[in-house]
Amino acid sequence: MSACIPRGLRQIRAVYGNIKVTDDRIVSPKGWAEQHIVLLVSPKFRACGPTKIWCHELVAPELGRILKRIQALEAVLNKPLIYSIDGCWVVRAMRRGGKISTHAWGIAIDINAARNPMGAKSTQSQAMVEVFEDAGWEWGGRWRNPDPMHMQRCSGY
Repeated sequence: MSACIPRGLRQIRAVYGNIKVTDDRIVSPKGWAEQHIVLLVSPKFRACGPTKIWCHELVAPELGRILKRIQALEAVLNKPLIYSIDGCWVVRAMRRGGKISTHAWGIAIDINAARNPMGAKSTQSQAMVEVFEDAGWEWGGRWRNPDPMHMQRCSGY
């Protein structure tokens, strides 16, 4: 999947599904979540155990590989990089702006949220961020209104 990083809402909908969200639930197409959202269990990290992650079927294999790379990096660096995995598939609007959140498609993940709240300076390991960015994921820590906990499998949205 690394070759095609959807850019903008039109491409996100074309790749991941043309969902409509109302009152924090997907109202169309019917059965979309049952067809596309799958369970991924993360590897165990130095500072936290395995985490159940519900995400889009198209990002699950790649996200699994990214998390295994980060687990291996923790061993090499001999320090924790992930303290918590705080959510991937969450049907809701963006906190700012009211558009559908990329979490609603299950294509975004929040990592170390308590240490990296929206609008704050990042405490994320640059090595961990690079693993995500090398795979084509966009990091919210680079945005004008930073969201350093957030990684997403798309850009320009």
